[in-house]
Amino acid sequence: MQRIDGGEIRFSPHDLINFMQCKFISWMDRCYVDNRALKPDEDDGGTQILQKKGIEHEIAYRDNELSKGKSIIEIADGADAFQRTLEAMREGPEVIYQAVLRHGNFGGIADFLYRCEGESLLGNYHYDVRDTKLAKKTKPEFVIQLCCYADLLESIQGRLPQHVGIELGSGLYDEFRTEDYYFYYRTLKQAFLHFMEAFDPNVIPDDIRVMPFSRWNTEAKRLIEARDELSQVANMHRVQMRRLKASNISTVKSLATSDLHFVPGIGIETFGTLKQQARLQIDSRGCTIPKFEVLPAAHAGARRGLALLPAHDPLDVWFDMEGYPHLEGGLEYLFGASHIDLSGNEQFAEFWAHDRAQEKRAFEQFVDWIYSRWQANPGMHVYHYASYEVSAMRRLMGRHGTRELEIDDLLRNEVFVDLFQIVRHSLRIGEPRYSIKNVEHLYRGKRDGDVSNAVDSIVFYERWSVEPDGDTWETSKTLANIREYNMLDCQSTMELTNWLRERQAEYGIPFRAKQAKKEQDVDTTKPTNPTARRNAELAEVILLKSEDSHLSEEARQLHVLLGYLLRFHERESKPFWWSVFDRISMTQDELMFDAECL
Repeated sequence: MQRIDGGEIRFSPHDLINFMQCKFISWMDRCYVDNRALKPDEDDGGTQILQKKGIEHEIAYRDNELSKGKSIIEIADGADAFQRTLEAMREGPEVIYQAVLRHGNFGGIADFLYRCEGESLLGNYHYDVRDTKLAKKTKPEFVIQLCCYADLLESIQGRLPQHVGIELGSGLYDEFRTEDYYFYYRTLKQAFLHFMEAFDPNVIPDDIRVMPFSRWNTEAKRLIEARDELSQVANMHRVQMRRLKASNISTVKSLATSDLHFVPGIGIETFGTLKQQARLQIDSRGCTIPKFEVLPAAHAGARRGLALLPAHDPLDVWFDMEGYPHLEGGLEYLFGASHIDLSGNEQFAEFWAHDRAQEKRAFEQFVDWIYSRWQANPGMHVYHYASYEVSAMRRLMGRHGTRELEIDDLLRNEVFVDLFQIVRHSLRIGEPRYSIKNVEHLYRGKRDGDVSNAVDSIVFYERWSVEPDGDTWETSKTLANIREYNMLDCQSTMELTNWLRERQAEYGIPFRAKQAKKEQDVDTTKPTNPTARRNAELAEVILLKSEDSHLSEEARQLHVLLGYLLRFHERESKPFWWSVFDRISMTQDELMFDAECL
């Protein structure tokens, strides 16, 4: 959105996307056009990385098309770029790269235009539009952006492109029939233009949200706090906010002090939970340590909340991972784990990886280390916070075709303990979120250090990968900072475990283990299927053989194929059963907002 010569404002497809996602962002952008004294947020390192990787993906796709021998005209930036785009379209190359399109008060730069057969104002051909996106799957906003380009193209060539397409970061190409989405796009565009025509800088939209990658998040947070918006309440869904506002509950304070016992569309128990959460957050304002309340057991014998916290074991481990998502498929580059040695001193175990082969080796070493501790003492557990670590274990097990039975054994016997699930089902805390950084306000002070959150760790690792300042954490300040951040997360997880055990003892809540096995049952601490064990070992031998440097490329690929085929069907069935068991532990409210629970 920018003001051009003559005072008119030119909009872009991105402006439509902002409007679709959050009207407040569109309102702020419009204010900024008229008042440059406003201060938008600076791009954080994470946004800059995404932009850089997106450009690299776009250029790699262009170079791949050139390697296929396609004729490509690139439109260089400049005041006459639109005219040069028109000239290129009349010339009729196979592909036009960085095409500048304009019509009326809209304009944009399309990544690629592809020539297609079919009559148009250009002759016996016309152009379809194709975009490149770093994302692994298509999002609704991508299609809206392409429809806008198609609209601009129609004004030039006299016909609407029949198809639009997206070259995804996964290497897949998604194609869409334009008319299937075009009328929604036109409706959205009309609503956006009406919003702009009725713009009033003194009337702030109700739709104030903190959005990913928005440059107005600081202003949004300020207004949300000033207006005491319901969005500050932890675990509040937008549909619940709408239903509360329909009952004249529009602020955190009005929710906390409401005399109502029921709101249409919200369960009685859920409404009580939201009121309790709002009250605790208000009571915690200005406090160094937030207020909290321990929830009563739902019913006798329930395996939920603090009842899922095992007793201390000398071989317990507190686990946290660091991942880099901007490598194809992602890279899990640090497996960090705190544990207590025989002398009672805290130790830190770490397994690093900077490429796919090292990732496999680090994964195997970590699993072998954990598995051997569990075999030595089946009472030990691995504590982590939230689902990332277990999800990564599952993903790496399938990616590398190794340690499958070990991971199955650990998961089946509930060796991994997710403290997030224990916290959210046993406590109400006066914090707006239940992340580890918020929860740790209960038992430790504010963190120091250059790396303070997951985005920082990604930014630091990106910098190291581009310009390494050393090969290991001992020689690299960057890797040392990441290591310190990971170690603090592991220590915080350990401290949280101890703090939760104190609450468990204080309220007399016993640990409820899985139902004891019957005598005739096989010992679940050992693999139960000898055939599966043999197949897994054989698969690992075949895959290990594929790394032999003396093998030809053809022989290496054959070994890899055979290794992965050996347990293919068993491996493919796992995600379904993982999802089944994950949902067994969900509450009714969680299932209500799980789009795939059916």
